[in-house]
Amino acid sequence: MVRIGLASAASVLLSGAPFGSALQMSPSQASPGSGDHCMHNGESRRVAFFHVPKTGTSLGNMIAHYVNASLPEGAVVPDCTKEQCTHAELDSQGQLEFQYQYPVDVWFRDCLWMKDGHGPDKKDWFSHHEVSKEDFAAFKGRFVGLFRRPDQRALSSFNSFKTQRIEQYRIYSEDKWAKLIEGTATKMLAGQEFPIEVQPFASSRSYIKPKLDLALSRLNEGFMFVGLLERYALSVCLFHTITESKCLRHDVDNMRKNDLRGDDDEWDTSVLNGYTDPYDTVLYKAARDRFWKDVNDFKLTADHCQSLCPWMEKSAFFKQSEM
Repeated sequence: MVRIGLASAASVLLSGAPFGSALQMSPSQASPGSGDHCMHNGESRRVAFFHVPKTGTSLGNMIAHYVNASLPEGAVVPDCTKEQCTHAELDSQGQLEFQYQYPVDVWFRDCLWMKDGHGPDKKDWFSHHEVSKEDFAAFKGRFVGLFRRPDQRALSSFNSFKTQRIEQYRIYSEDKWAKLIEGTATKMLAGQEFPIEVQPFASSRSYIKPKLDLALSRLNEGFMFVGLLERYALSVCLFHTITESKCLRHDVDNMRKNDLRGDDDEWDTSVLNGYTDPYDTVLYKAARDRFWKDVNDFKLTADHCQSLCPWMEKSAFFKQSEM
């Protein structure tokens, strides 16, 4: 019943060595859709990380260890507030440091959706990029991503992107910011627009109408894993169940803890003055339906999830009323 078995796979099986040391084929010699370097136990492990801002950079740790199971267990995105990061300009850019420590050409060659960014060779597989027609075709069935309630994402964005919000847009209220970034996830998934909240030079509202139908179609057809940030521990369990990969302690790390909000608390949505994102709310509900369908289809239970991640309490995966 493993969904990843439905994706097309190719011919080369690697067993435990860094990709770059096992093959002499350069990235330019392999088709982006072939997955030649990314086989493990007969299954393709190619991944496209669909990463909407403020929806869980922590998923990158699981992706990295899933794509290459020989990665050292302690290989995680560093917390640059506690560790020295020589390649990250900001404390929040541990994902860039990780990509210098574990170069794609050595550990993940041709196995990840490589996007323009600020990492090695100006690439960044964690980056917040929209999904082009070509990208979707190359990784159809191999996308993974976490989705978040649009109101919570907007408020997290409001507090996290203060510099852009004030210096570029002169926005000081939560509801105006939420309206500015309306439909961000939808437009990203439909391949229409890079998220304006992380565009360094944008200064005006986007007037691109989100293609909701296209985004919903791609969510349905393109993803091997859909998780919910609000149910992160259960999402970790679902990811490892779907991919038959090993749960590691750092899978439940929260790399971007916000001092203004507790780990399990939600932002106060009353400051949005009743505003609801008409596009991303529909997309989120579809992602939520898909998530719970997968939880049911894979017959996840608290006992099963704890067997995968034994250091976690059962209550981390399911509320008492759900057990």
